[in-house]
Amino acid sequence: DRLVRQHGANKHDKKFCAWDQLLVMVFGQLSGANSLRQIEVGFNGQSPHHYHLGTREVHRSTLADANNKRNVQVFEEAVRVLMEQARAGLRAQARECLYLLDSTSFTLKGRGFDVWSADTRTRHTQGLKLHLLYDCAQQLPLHQSMSAPNLNDIDAARELRIEPGATYVFD
Repeated sequence: DRLVRQHGANKHDKKFCAWDQLLVMVFGQLSGANSLRQIEVGFNGQSPHHYHLGTREVHRSTLADANNKRNVQVFEEAVRVLMEQARAGLRAQARECLYLLDSTSFTLKGRGFDVWSADTRTRHTQGLKLHLLYDCAQQLPLHQSMSAPNLNDIDAARELRIEPGATYVFD
């Protein structure tokens, strides 16, 4: 709620708030949905549970509008806060710190993406690259960032705060 207020994420929304969007998108991710239609059908099929979560059925047009218009920083910061909380809770259990840094490219195809990603495309892909720092002992992601696909992993690693005594592995 603090992040929603800070970023004004619910500023112009009366019925479909940031909480609703988060629930629907997490459902879509966990269910492996490939489209807004699949998310809509699957999420609305679980309507008896909506009351307990404080939400209601969703329409794909509402979800598409929210994904297009809502400031994503509120979700990005929420992920960082949750990752820090998970890390703090398990940190005492870990003895040796081994961090893995890797990346994966997401190819974006379709109308508009060819023009949008023309300057940063590589020989193998055009679109985005996800960089992820993973703590092996705690089995948790610690940091994530998105970049152009032509950014080298070492450049992303230079942006990280290095923890003394930890071992970092990347290719």
